[in-house]
Amino acid sequence: MRTILVPTDYSQNAHNALLYAIELAKATESDIVLFHAFYKPLSYPYHIDFSTVVHEQEREKVKKLETYVHEARESLFKDFSLRFLTTVPTGVEERNKLQRTKSGYHAVDIHNPAAEKAKLKIKCVCKYGFAFDEILKAVNVHQADLVVMGTRGGGAIQRALLGRTTIAVMRDVHVPVLAVPQNAIKG
Repeated sequence: MRTILVPTDYSQNAHNALLYAIELAKATESDIVLFHAFYKPLSYPYHIDFSTVVHEQEREKVKKLETYVHEARESLFKDFSLRFLTTVPTGVEERNKLQRTKSGYHAVDIHNPAAEKAKLKIKCVCKYGFAFDEILKAVNVHQADLVVMGTRGGGAIQRALLGRTTIAVMRDVHVPVLAVPQNAIKG
C-alpha cells in the first residue's frame, strides 16, 4: 500500500478517521492524501472567469486544510515520557551534554512514539464539487490504494442521513474503504 486517501469534512468523525489513517500509514509506510470537497453556489463578478474563482477557492481551502493537518500533528505530541539512560558522576565536559535533575546529571531520552507519526507525508487537496463525485475522482487521480473515512454509529435513520457519503463511496469506489466508527479513536 502506497497511498491512503482520507476525505474530511472537519467533523470529529473525520478527525478520528485521520488519526486512524496516520496509525495505518505509519505501520504500512504509506503516504496520506487528506482530501476535502466543498460545494456551495458561488457568486462572483461577471468579468472574472468561473474557473479562476474556483481555483482561488480551492487554494484558500487548501490553506485551511494545511492548518488542520498542522494542528492534528501537534496533538500527537501531547503525550510523552522521559527515560533516564544514565546516572553516573561525570566531569565538567560531559555535564554539558547531560540534563540536570535533582538527583544529578542524566542522559535523557524523550520517548514519544507519536513523533514518528508526525513525520508522515500528508498531502492536502481541496476540490470544488460534490463530495461523493470528487472522492471518486481523487481515488483515481492520486492512485489511492485505500480510502479511510469517518462514519457515525447509531440507528438506521442516523446512518441514512449522516453516513450517506461514506456508504455511497463504499458502494462505487474500486479500492477498499475503511469506515472508522466515531468511537474508534479518541483524539
